[in-house]
Amino acid sequence: MTSKLYKCFLFLTASLSTQAVAQELPQLPEAEGVRTQVPLPPSPALDGDAAALLMAEFGINAREAQRRVDLEPEILAFANQFSAETDPTFGGVYVQHEPVYKVVVAFTDNNDAALARKQIPPQLRRYLKVKYVPRSRAARMTEQDRFMTQINALNLDVASYIDTQTDDLVVITEDVAKLEAAFEESGVARPESLKLERRKPAQLTQATTPSGSYPTSPGDFIEGGRYYYDDTYQLHIGCTIGFGARLGSTYGFLTAGHCEPGRPGTGYWYWFNRWIELHAPTYETQAFGNKYDFQFHPTPGMKVYNTIYIQNNTAGSPFYLHVNGIQATSSQPANTTICKYGRETSHGCYRITSDRYSYKGASGWRYVVVNPASDHIVTGGDSGGPVYTPPQNGYVKAAGIITAGDHYNLQNFADMVYMPIEYIDDVRPITVLTLPSP
Repeated sequence: MTSKLYKCFLFLTASLSTQAVAQELPQLPEAEGVRTQVPLPPSPALDGDAAALLMAEFGINAREAQRRVDLEPEILAFANQFSAETDPTFGGVYVQHEPVYKVVVAFTDNNDAALARKQIPPQLRRYLKVKYVPRSRAARMTEQDRFMTQINALNLDVASYIDTQTDDLVVITEDVAKLEAAFEESGVARPESLKLERRKPAQLTQATTPSGSYPTSPGDFIEGGRYYYDDTYQLHIGCTIGFGARLGSTYGFLTAGHCEPGRPGTGYWYWFNRWIELHAPTYETQAFGNKYDFQFHPTPGMKVYNTIYIQNNTAGSPFYLHVNGIQATSSQPANTTICKYGRETSHGCYRITSDRYSYKGASGWRYVVVNPASDHIVTGGDSGGPVYTPPQNGYVKAAGIITAGDHYNLQNFADMVYMPIEYIDDVRPITVLTLPSP
């Protein structure tokens, strides 16, 4: 378990009553507006959000924005051929939106650059830009890992990410003086091309075996985008469910690993026109010290759908996205678009800032930043929420699980960190559902 310090991520705090027990659960107010009908067909209403993001950010027309969104699957399939782990001369890949739209692939060897030009599909050739870089992606990652290992040994609150476009190692901290002391007095090697961002690193976003007093009933189901609660039994205290999933032959759901019940033995709770007490996670791994932040809860007695419930904040019917595949980690490079849903901040689409974010021993997360930003990308209660590809006719691919984020009023700045979904099966045979459970 993580310490209390680290459980602050996106957890919404509340005053806990020491007398509160399972038998005292209040009725959830009707104002919660949680609908429990069987999932509807995919909702195409959200299909244009990724294009709208590009229109607003780059001042391009709707046709050009949609063309760029439609090209991304082919671009990502091409990018997936290259890997820092297997290609020693590979320098990185990203999408360039300005001054002209390009797919940029970098190498330290001109022969490999020439080979990349031959491998690109004809329909993408006009967009390809191959450039030379003095060092490989693998060398940059090694430098970042070495730097963060030294920083973590000093217990400094520092995060970093690689900016693939500039090759900067961007270092995030509020306490610049401590960082400089680490360089000057503690022997921490100063990375090449270091860029400093003075602010607080993104914080986690959180909010047993059932007693049998609040069982399931025929017709109960669960799906991504729903909310589950901790033992305070108040509105908006808990985490968002990410995806329906399967561990071996057991069906259940995924959410963030740092989401926990308020007090030991009080369980996890789900609202389905009445309270249902959920099973504790079969598997849980938390964020710090490794790259994993997820847990799997079995849901016996409930049907599990491959859908994401998008609550309509205008009080209309909810939207439904249907998951039909997995987005590979290597297919989530910088500047490509990604979407998310959190119970508190709802659905939104953004551009990936970096494909290698590192904080307190966790590396390989994806990082999204919006600056200027008028509001949160994610906030307390969004932890565990699904991250997915831009919807196409209401269908999406699972891309990740929300881990952390923050909003900085003074800097007009917001960010989000998420764990790529492929990490879930590194240590357990867990798969995201692309069809409903039997």
